[in-house]
Amino acid sequence: MRQLFVLAFVLIALALLAPREVEAGACAGPGRAVIGVVPSETDVIPRGEAVLVQVMGGTLRQLGPPHRAELGEPLETPFGIRAHFERRGMRPISIRTEAIAPGLARFVPSRPPEAGTWQLVAQGQHVDVLFGDTPAPPLGLAPELVRVERRTVVSSGRPGSSGGRSATSFVATLRQPITQPWRGILTYGDPRAESDARISRPIAIDQASQMLHATAGRCGFSTPGESPPLLGHEVSVALYDLYGRVSTRSNVVRVVEAP
Repeated sequence: MRQLFVLAFVLIALALLAPREVEAGACAGPGRAVIGVVPSETDVIPRGEAVLVQVMGGTLRQLGPPHRAELGEPLETPFGIRAHFERRGMRPISIRTEAIAPGLARFVPSRPPEAGTWQLVAQGQHVDVLFGDTPAPPLGLAPELVRVERRTVVSSGRPGSSGGRSATSFVATLRQPITQPWRGILTYGDPRAESDARISRPIAIDQASQMLHATAGRCGFSTPGESPPLLGHEVSVALYDLYGRVSTRSNVVRVVEAP
């Protein structure tokens, strides 16, 4: 009898400890953001320039542990992680944060670092950054915007489910393909009313068609503060490079529905 009681207790304990099956369609919860350093270990930051950083779902070149990204935060808040530059035998260099767009900023050294590898340190972690001793080339020309379209795709539901789901994206068509040294595109709202970029997005090199925004889905990571374009409203774009420098803005067009 005692053996049966022990066996029953063990089976109940195993059942409680076993991982439970996730309900169909459920999410694991909102993603947590990390501050990622965009330049690689081999990218050379010109003298006097900054290091581009962004909020993302995860990266190998991240600074500090993930934190929950909250809606309504000022642009600078996620990047306020007391980062600085260190190099053995040299005085540390403090930085200031310049916000570029929701989830995108640049860490500007208080003085130009000597050429060589420095460590960008924050929250007990560090990332190597390579600085050079020559200035950056001049910024290129602003892009010429042809149109911005809203595209909606409706997927059919699974057998037995109630209906499908729709996904929305905004795509810009430029007069010329985007080439190096540009790394991303910024979207602005009504130029008469707004001075800050609403969205930032990495570019597809050598492409004239660029994705500006896409719905993340129920379980996707979305950068807090992003504001997608609105159908019928005016927008313009600009480009940014690896050091966080931003071009002048493009011409203004009105967002239209894709045919």
